[in-house]
Amino acid sequence: DHNHSRGKDIKRRYMDYADEHWTEERFLAQHPCCAGLGGCRDYEEYNSYCKDHCAPPGCLYFLYIPRELDEEEYYENLGKYEAFVYGWDDWEEGMDGFWTPHRTRYVAMRDDSDVHLVKGDQYLMALLVNRVVSMIDAGWLAYRMNRGEVNSGGWSMELEPGTSKSTLALSYRF
Repeated sequence: DHNHSRGKDIKRRYMDYADEHWTEERFLAQHPCCAGLGGCRDYEEYNSYCKDHCAPPGCLYFLYIPRELDEEEYYENLGKYEAFVYGWDDWEEGMDGFWTPHRTRYVAMRDDSDVHLVKGDQYLMALLVNRVVSMIDAGWLAYRMNRGEVNSGGWSMELEPGTSKSTLALSYRF
């Protein structure tokens, strides 16, 4: 729960950060393909025109999906694809490369969020597997006890709590 909450908090922060430093208007005005049109009127013009008229290396195209249509895709694409660098407020004509300081920080924030969310998912999965194994073991033990097959042999585990240290003993009786 801690990792999941932490990941979601960072996610809210990186979304706010993107909203502060990236705009669709700037992207549509500064993208090389749209600049040839005097700026694209909207994302639909960008998607339809630039798909066929944008050729690397001077022009990068990737399908733009606005936040209103798919929020997850929108925030993922802003940092993932070089075509969207033109919407960051620290991008300038003639920059060397496609990594602005704001885009770099945004991607780092997304990565940090993902680390916590994945870790939370992994812990949850481990807990679920543990519960399933415990249910199967309890069911098997109950079945064997009802049939009179349980004896004092086999594996056992003892936990002895202490004030300065606790001990856990695992033993097997033949």
